[in-house]
Amino acid sequence: MRITGKTLLKDEVRMKANVSSQYISALLLMATKLKNGLTLHLEGKITSVPYIKMTLSLLNQLGVETSFEGQVIQVKPYLDTVSKTFTVESDWSSASYFYSIVALKLSGDSNKFEAPTKKTAYKAMQYCKKFMHIWVFKQLLKGLKST
Repeated sequence: MRITGKTLLKDEVRMKANVSSQYISALLLMATKLKNGLTLHLEGKITSVPYIKMTLSLLNQLGVETSFEGQVIQVKPYLDTVSKTFTVESDWSSASYFYSIVALKLSGDSNKFEAPTKKTAYKAMQYCKKFMHIWVFKQLLKGLKST
């Protein structure tokens, strides 16, 4: 398969602010390769500020100049290739799927999944909170060891 594209000349985009943060992040990541960078105007209430800031932070770590003021995000062009190792912050929303499985599993026997009841949902929440505390504690220890 061969895909042939063209040079994008537009450097300004307006879009609704309540779209998926993944879509906004994709635009921000590809903006570095545009000749003039990208100015993104978000219209309406921004629903995913933490994820947008996470993406901008990642770009800044790579040396990309960005700004996020009010409803406008700017990403300057960065045409260099960078080889750098760094850690990308975890997205805890993806953990919700595993929490759901625990809630379903605690509600029935070992051979089937059933819809959780109020009691099993509470048990699942307590179970997950317990392991969340262990994970946070381990992360704190890692941080203390590295200083």
